[in-house]
Amino acid sequence: MQFNFSSFKKNSVSVLDKIHKLADKKGVSAYLVGGIVRDLLLKRPNLDLDIVLEGDAVRFAHELLKDLPQDKKTAPQLITYNQFGTATLDFSKFSIDFATARKESYPYPGALPIVEQGTIQDDLFRRDFTVNAMAIAIHKDQFGQLVDYYGGLDDLKNKKIRILHDKSFLDDPTRILRAVRFEQRLNFRIEQKTLALLKSALSQGYVETVKSARYFAEFIKILNEPFVRKYIQRLSELKGLNFLGRNFSLNVKLVSLLEQNRKVLPKNNYCFDDQQWLVYLMSFVDWRYWEGLEDKLKQFNLNKSNRKAVLESQNASQFIKKLQRINLAKNKIYRILKPLSYSVIVYMRLTTQSKLVRRRIDGFITKYSLITLSIDGNDLKRLGIAEDQKMGCILDILLNRKINGQIKTRSEELKEARRLQRKSMNELMAERNS
Repeated sequence: MQFNFSSFKKNSVSVLDKIHKLADKKGVSAYLVGGIVRDLLLKRPNLDLDIVLEGDAVRFAHELLKDLPQDKKTAPQLITYNQFGTATLDFSKFSIDFATARKESYPYPGALPIVEQGTIQDDLFRRDFTVNAMAIAIHKDQFGQLVDYYGGLDDLKNKKIRILHDKSFLDDPTRILRAVRFEQRLNFRIEQKTLALLKSALSQGYVETVKSARYFAEFIKILNEPFVRKYIQRLSELKGLNFLGRNFSLNVKLVSLLEQNRKVLPKNNYCFDDQQWLVYLMSFVDWRYWEGLEDKLKQFNLNKSNRKAVLESQNASQFIKKLQRINLAKNKIYRILKPLSYSVIVYMRLTTQSKLVRRRIDGFITKYSLITLSIDGNDLKRLGIAEDQKMGCILDILLNRKINGQIKTRSEELKEARRLQRKSMNELMAERNS
């Protein structure tokens, strides 16, 4: 099979041509490999290019950089990882990864591999599935030819996900998650023998041989896919979610509600993509039945703010109940939602069935959360108000008034501040909490 790369973007074709010419000049065999080859065959979009060379990839990337535009606007950034023999050219709209062809061996199940230089055949054999183990030659004589040692093209035609060897899941159990991710993303099926080996790997506890953080990092990729529900249900069917905890409970109804509501989420008002995996993590698990939840989140290497968000989501139903109260003033809505993590607010917006609550959350996101005072503590000092608890209380009251539309301008804020200045601390506290 011969490729002409006509479907590539103009910039990609230009760089690919330079790679081709440099490879010929240096007498190096260079290949386009992995997911980009699979997606080319499937006619699916893929902007990033992976290049494998039977030679020094870091030196090749340095030399290629010299042939590329050097002005600040168009010049890519070169990032090298000498210890791994890899480099990345990062352009504004796409990137190219370069790697020296290598072969891998695993000293024990779940270990990071021992790497040594190898051939393109070695490099393709170390990959996860046959459909990801194809290459296209981009050097002299073989330019555009498909390299397929392991039957990837046939599996692509037959819509099958197949591992390359029987110990694949033992060597790297994260391939369990990747098998499901590619199966569902491409609408393929895991091949029968591969499925049997996957189930065996799960039942024999291969997942426990991998650090929790590494396994969970692969799981996050699933939670960032479109239509997450089908991925999660497939994993649940295979008993592939037990790594989350012994008392794990999949709440399909909640996930379905989230998936349904995200389709109509006002995209101009919400930044969902950045929060997607975290919101799904909150929604498909009934956290009440988890033991040592915070410790588990630490094992998964969630940072402090994400752990905080997940723990806050435990009380989402209580916050929603508060937001359902009749005649709830705008500043009260602000007070309920302001302390919460943004991802928790999005989670509540997507999982509540109350139109009133959705409307109030939308109001907070688009209006109330953006309101600020025109005056600050320095202005209050000039009025003779001391920098103490009273000052903070007055600023809170002023913000409440502004959110409720009772004051609008700087002069109105100052006038209200003078009125509040005459009140006692107890009176101010009562007014703030009213």
